[in-house]
Amino acid sequence: MARILFIILTICTIQVQAQKTRLVVPQGNASNIDQMTTSADGSLVATTAYKSIVIWDALLEKQLYSIEMKISNRENENISLQFSSDNKNILVGTKNGAFYYNIQTGELICEVSVYYPVVLSPDNQQIATIEYNNINIYNALTGKYIRQIAAVGTQIDYGEPKIYWNEPGRIVTLNRFNWCIVDTETGKSIQYKKEDNRAVSTFYDPVSGKVAIAEENKLDLYDALSGNLIKSKAFTTNLQFVVPSVKGIFVFENDYEKLTNVVGLYSLSDLSLIKKTIDPTFYGEAGIYWANSATALPSGKLAYNDFKILKVYDPATNSTRTGFTNRIADFKAFYANIVNQHPLPDSVFNIGTEDALSRSFHPETYRPEKIIPVEGVPIYSPDGKRIAGIGKQITVADNITGKIIKKIPLPPGIESYYYFFFNKSGTKIFIENGMSKYIGVLDIASGSFTKYLNTPDSFVKGKSASSDGKYFACIIPTENGTFRCLYDMDSKKQLVQQAGENGNATVHFLGESHYYLITSVEKNEFRIYSATDLTFERKITTSSMKYLGYNQTRGILAMGREVIYKEATYNISLFDLEGNLNKEVTSQNNAYFMGVQFADDGKIMYTPTTQKGVQVWKTDSGELYGTYYFIEKTNEYVFVSPESLFDGSTNGMAELYFVNDNTVITLDRFFEQFYTPDLLRRKINGETFFPPKIDEVLKMVNVKILYAEKQRNTNDNAEYSNLTGLAELTVVATAPGDMVDEIRLFHNGKAVNLATRGLFVTDEDGSDSKKYTINLLPGVNTFRAVAINSQRTESRPDEIAITYNSGNQPVPVKPVVPGNAIVDQVDKNATLHLIVVGINQYQNSSMSLNYALADATAFKQELEKDVKSIIANVNTHFVTDGLANKQGIQQAFDEVKKSAEAADVFVFYYAGHGVIGKNKEFYLVPNDVSDLKNVQAELEQKGFSAKLLQQYAVDIQARKQLFILDACQSAGAFNEMLSADGDQQKSIAVVSRSTGTHWMAASGAQQYANEFSQLGHGAFTYVLLEALKGSAAADKMITVNGLKNYLQQGVPELMKKYSGTLQYPASYGFGNDFPVEILK
Repeated sequence: MARILFIILTICTIQVQAQKTRLVVPQGNASNIDQMTTSADGSLVATTAYKSIVIWDALLEKQLYSIEMKISNRENENISLQFSSDNKNILVGTKNGAFYYNIQTGELICEVSVYYPVVLSPDNQQIATIEYNNINIYNALTGKYIRQIAAVGTQIDYGEPKIYWNEPGRIVTLNRFNWCIVDTETGKSIQYKKEDNRAVSTFYDPVSGKVAIAEENKLDLYDALSGNLIKSKAFTTNLQFVVPSVKGIFVFENDYEKLTNVVGLYSLSDLSLIKKTIDPTFYGEAGIYWANSATALPSGKLAYNDFKILKVYDPATNSTRTGFTNRIADFKAFYANIVNQHPLPDSVFNIGTEDALSRSFHPETYRPEKIIPVEGVPIYSPDGKRIAGIGKQITVADNITGKIIKKIPLPPGIESYYYFFFNKSGTKIFIENGMSKYIGVLDIASGSFTKYLNTPDSFVKGKSASSDGKYFACIIPTENGTFRCLYDMDSKKQLVQQAGENGNATVHFLGESHYYLITSVEKNEFRIYSATDLTFERKITTSSMKYLGYNQTRGILAMGREVIYKEATYNISLFDLEGNLNKEVTSQNNAYFMGVQFADDGKIMYTPTTQKGVQVWKTDSGELYGTYYFIEKTNEYVFVSPESLFDGSTNGMAELYFVNDNTVITLDRFFEQFYTPDLLRRKINGETFFPPKIDEVLKMVNVKILYAEKQRNTNDNAEYSNLTGLAELTVVATAPGDMVDEIRLFHNGKAVNLATRGLFVTDEDGSDSKKYTINLLPGVNTFRAVAINSQRTESRPDEIAITYNSGNQPVPVKPVVPGNAIVDQVDKNATLHLIVVGINQYQNSSMSLNYALADATAFKQELEKDVKSIIANVNTHFVTDGLANKQGIQQAFDEVKKSAEAADVFVFYYAGHGVIGKNKEFYLVPNDVSDLKNVQAELEQKGFSAKLLQQYAVDIQARKQLFILDACQSAGAFNEMLSADGDQQKSIAVVSRSTGTHWMAASGAQQYANEFSQLGHGAFTYVLLEALKGSAAADKMITVNGLKNYLQQGVPELMKKYSGTLQYPASYGFGNDFPVEILK
C-alpha cells in the first residue's frame, strides 16, 4: 500500500512542479462585477470588474488568479467573457478591445481591436465577433484578421449582441429582437425574428438547443433551429436577467411593490416554477447592480453578483448565501465622499473601511494599531480624540476607547453627502448646507442645529476645512460670477470673496497647514493660497491633476493624473511649493491611487488603491516596500512585499495562500521561508532580504495518517470509533526529488512528537514512516500530521478523528463561549504545572536587572491565587537568581515532564535577559552567562535555546500549554549580538507552530522590558498582571487569547503614557484557546 501511495503522490508532484507559483491575496473584485462565466468542465469561474479578471476555483470558491488588463488610463466596460476549452486561457471583450490571456501567468496572448462581444472557436484557434451586420474572424494566437462572414442579420443597433461558437461549423448570434444560425463554412445564415417588445435579457443554450427571450413581464422559450415558440409565461414582477443551467432557467426578478429581489428556477421544458427565493430587499446605489451578471455552477447552483460580492443560490435547499468570499476590506466609500480627510496629530494615518470600521496606523511602527467601530463615513476632531460617523445618523464616539458618546439624527434638510467637519475643540460639527445659503453648526452635547454663517449663494461646489477646524474654503457660483471664498470659523468672518473662479474647481487644505489648493480640469494649472497670509498666491502650470496629499514637514505636495473620475489617479507627482516636480510614482497592476498620506517625517507614503490594498512607498526613491490588506470586520491584517515575503496578525496571514497550476497551496507550508516579522519597519531601516524563489522550494512533500484498527481509503471521512483507549497510528510521508526532514503529529492541537531524520523508518519505496501508540482522551481525539522536506516546505496536513468511548465516560461538556469565541474546557481535577523564572542578579553585574524578580514573584502569586477557579491542583517550580542557571531551569522542566498528564495545564513564565545569537536562534540567558567577549560560545553552552524549549513543549504531555517570555535585549551587554527583533519573533513563532502551543513575548524590549520605577515592574508584566486581575475578562472568563489581546493594546498605551522605548508584544497561538481564570 505504501508503494501505491508513493506513486500517487509522485504523479501529483510532477503536475504541480510544471507551473509558476503565485502568492495570492484574495481581494476579489474591487468594483461592480459586470461579467461572469463558468468553464466547460465546471472547475473554474471567472468574474470581471472594471479592468480586472478574477479566476476562482468553483468547488473551493477560492480566488486562484487575478489578471489586470493593460488598458492604460481609459475607462472600461466588460461585455463578454469565456474560458478556452482547455481551461488555460480566458477571452474578455471590452469597450477598449478584446484581450486573450493565459490565466496562470497573466500573459497577454493577443489583443484584437474590436469593441463588441467576442467568442472562441471550439478548438481555441480563432476569435469571432459580430460587428454591425457581419461576423469577423481573427487568429486567436496572433490577433490577425482572417476573414468576414457578411450580412448575418443580427444588428448591433438593437443592443449588445451575444455570440456563441459551441460546435464546429456553427455560430449563433443573438440580440434583443432576433437570433441567427450561421454556417461558418458556407457563410449562409438563417434569421429568426421576434416582432415584440425589446427584450431585457436573452440567452442561447447549446445543450438543449433553445433560445430564451425575456421581456419586462414575460419570458418566451424557442427552439433555436426551427424558430418555433415552445412556451410563453407571464410575470407580475419585472424580469431582469435570465441564465441557463443543467437544472433549468434561473430568472432574476424585481418586485417593485414589495421592494424585494427574487431568484427563481423554472423548467427548461415548460417554464413551470421549480423553486423561488427572496433575496434581501434592495437598498441604495448597490441595489442598481444586483444580479446584472450570473453564471450557472455544475452542481446545479447559481452564482450571481451583488455589486462587488458573489452570492450562491442553491435550489436544493432554496437558500442563498455569500460565496466565493474574500475577506479583504475595501475603503472606496471613504474617498468617494466629500469628508474631512485630514491627518490626525502626529500625522497618524486613519482610514475608514466599508465594514463600518475606522483603522489607524501607529506612526512609529507603521502598522495598523486599532479599530474603532463607526457607522457611516468617519470624520475626526482636530485633536484626534473624537470620531463621528456620517450616515443615516451622526454617531459620535471616543476615538481612543471606541465608546459611543452620542447618536444624533441628521438635522432637517441635511444629507449625509454634505460636507461635515469638527470645530477646534471637537464639541461641535459644522455642516455645509450649500442648497440653503448657509453653514450650520451641530452642538454635540445638546443635539441642536442652528445656522452659523451665511454664504453668498445657494450652491457650494469645491469645499475644504483646515485640519484644525479654524478655516473653511469653498467655490461658490452666483449670478454675478464664480467666487473663491474663505471663512474664519471662529469669528464667522468672510476673509476672501474673489471672483473669476471656475465652477468645477476643487478645494483642498494641505495636510495640517493653513495652505489651500485650487484645481480645475479646465485649466492646466493649480494654485496655492494661504488662509493666514491673504496676499500669498502660487500658480503652478501643469496638466490637469487631482489632489492626493501633503506633508507639512518637507513641504511635499502629491498630485496625480485622474484615471477614474473623482476617485483615483494613474500616478503620483510630488511637487514642492515652488512648483518643482521632484518625483513621479506610477501605479502597478491597475492599483490606482485614491490618496496619499505621509508619515510625519515625509519619508514614507501610504497610498490606498483601487485594488483594496494600502501600498507603502519610500518617498525619495519611489521604492514600493509592500502592501497592507485589512481583514474585514476585524483588526487582523497582512503585509506583503514584492518578493512575496509576508507579515501580519496570525488570522490575517491565514487569509493568504499560494496557487500553482490551479491548485491552492496553504501559506503555512512555506511559513519558515517567507514569514518575516516586522517586515516593513525592517525594510524602512535598510535591511535587505534574499528569500528563495518560490518555485525552487516547491518540491512537494506529502503525508498520510494510517489507523491500525481500520483500513482507510481516499473516500473515508477519516472519523473512527475506539473502545480500548489506545490508538496505533502510522504517519507515512514522501518527498519526491528531495527527502523528508521532519514528521510532526499533533493530538488535539498539541504536538505529540517532532520526528527528525534518523528517528523514522525509510521504506524500500522511498517513503518514510513513524509509528505512534497514543493514549486517547475520553471523547473526540483529533490528529493532524505534517511532513517537512529539506527545504522546510510543509506538506498539506492530513487529519483524522477518533472518538474514544470509555464506558464510564462522563457526558461531554460543551465548550464555553465567552464573547462568541469557542474555548476548550479545563478538567477541574487536573493539575496546573507552573514554572516561574525571575533573574535580577547575574554573575556579570553589568547585566543585572531591577524588576525581573519582582515581576516573576507577582506573576506567580497572581496566577496561584485565582487559577483554582478552574483547576484544583497547582504544582509550582520557582527558580530565581542564584538557582536560575541552565541546570536549575532544566531540572524544573524535567520534573514537569515526568509528572504532567494529557489533561493537565502547563505554564512557563520567564523574566530576564533574552537574545538572538549569531546562529539566528533565540536564547533565554541564565544567570551564569557572563563572558561577553565570547558570548556565542557562552550561549551555546549555558543558554536556554528555543530548540530546547521546543523539545520540552513536545515532551511535556499537558495538552494545554502557555509560554510567557518577558525577556529583554540589553543594548549595552549584547549590542554586537543583536539582530533585528524580527528574528526573535520568528524563532518564537516557528516553535509555537511546531508544538501547537501558545506564546507571548515582550517583543522589541530593551533594558529589561522598559522598567519604570513608578510602576515597580517592567511594562509587559505590569499590563499582564492587570489582565490577570480581571481587566482581560470577557463574560467573567480570562482566557489565553484574552491575555494576548489585552497585552497587544495595553503595553503600547502604557509605553506611550510613560514615554518609554517603543514596545509591541508578540503573541502566537496555534493550539486551542483555554481559560486561566473565572471571575466570581
